[in-house]
Amino acid sequence: EERSLREEQYQVLGGRVSQVHGEVEDVRQRAREALGRCEELRSLQESLSQQKAERQAEASSVQLSLNELSLRIEQLQQALETSGRTVQQKWLELQQLVEEEAQLRQASDDELGRKQATNLEGIPKAM
Repeated sequence: EERSLREEQYQVLGGRVSQVHGEVEDVRQRAREALGRCEELRSLQESLSQQKAERQAEASSVQLSLNELSLRIEQLQQALETSGRTVQQKWLELQQLVEEEAQLRQASDDELGRKQATNLEGIPKAM
């Protein structure tokens, strides 16, 4: 009877050990899955961190390009204004030269007209 009691206890204990062993295996499997998810999250976090760094570098590059373009536009505007003033000054100088030339020609035409009138007045007297 003691032997059968022991065997029964061993069977119960064996069943309990088997059950605990199954539970331990289940816990191990869940731990492996959790570790796998942690690795996936770490990998995703690294990827996101790298993408963020790339976006920041790209944004810095774009900002630098914008600053360079803004400076170039400002330089071109200044050059255009300077060119406009130069062209306007040259135009005024040319206009003044044309007016002076027109006055000289008018004076010359007037002088020639007076000489011709004087010459024409002298022709009837000579005839």
